Amino acid sequence: MYKDKELINYLKILANELNRTPRMKDINSKENFPECTVYKDHFGSWNNALISAGLKVNCYYRKWKKEEVIKWLKYKYEQLGRTPGIRDFDEDLQTPSKNTVRKVFGTWGFVPRGDKAK
Repeated sequence: MYKDKELINYLKILANELNRTPRMKDINSKENFPECTVYKDHFGSWNNALISAGLKVNCYYRKWKKEEVIKWLKYKYEQLGRTPGIRDFDEDLQTPSKNTVRKVFGTWGFVPRGDKAK
């Protein structure tokens, strides 16, 4: 069983190594570090763990409405000059995740393309 101080220390060490706030996948890929589920169980959420360590929260979880997802599809289309793909949503932390987009439309194949995102 880990103590708050130990878990916070692991987060700070990793943040210093990365020169940024660690993501869940960063901690999970780090050998001899507790996995993100330990932080979620201990602090109630990954974001709570980051806050306890004095680190910047890098991702807010929210429920996206279909209209908001479509707005982001339009924005990404205009920004990229092409229909956005799955990776485009993974790389931009402000946009809904690819899984959120899939959930809203059923599959990525049903996502509106280009100017049809209305």
